[in-house]
Amino acid sequence: MTDVLRSADGSDSHSSFLRKALSQWSKADGILFNTAEEIDKLGLTHFRRKFGREVWHIGLFF
Repeated sequence: MTDVLRSADGSDSHSSFLRKALSQWSKADGILFNTAEEIDKLGLTHFRRKFGREVWHIGLFF
């Protein structure tokens, strides 16, 4: 786990940014993720269900 995630408490700047970003995602036609379906099938399925939008994996790109 990264230091950013370890220190997240909901009021930190990273959490605040993610809350804003997630609210914008629900307005998008689709979402791109830097992952592969074979690696993160559960996560991609979650976002497909949560937002009811297209979700594409485009990775892995570093």
